[in-house]
Amino acid sequence: MTNEFFELPECEFDESHPFYGFGFSLKTKQYKLFRVTYDDRYELYCIMEIMRFGDRSGTKEEWRHFKCPPISFDNHGAYLNGVIYWVGKEEGKEHVIYALDVETEQIESVAVLEVGPHSFRDEHQDKIIME
Repeated sequence: MTNEFFELPECEFDESHPFYGFGFSLKTKQYKLFRVTYDDRYELYCIMEIMRFGDRSGTKEEWRHFKCPPISFDNHGAYLNGVIYWVGKEEGKEHVIYALDVETEQIESVAVLEVGPHSFRDEHQDKIIME
């Protein structure tokens, strides 16, 4: 533990409910924070930004825009083995699992969950429950 911290710079647009993903690049030894916000005018239009930090280069931490395909995320991302996973949706598909490679900063859909008639979404905990 280094006991170091810094405050995130303000977002340049309204971010009522941002979602975050946090990961580490083994190659560059940098931490990366991904922030996803939405333009309320479009359902499947997300704005993704990346902040890199922790490389001790002394550069100022700033948000950098990231080209995001026409998708929508449902919650924060979960990091595992260099990849941040999100559940979201895209045109004509709900409950899609997306994988964002922290190293390459490339995102792709990796699975579409088949949710049957007896499944439901628990809005309180924002989980998909399948029976």
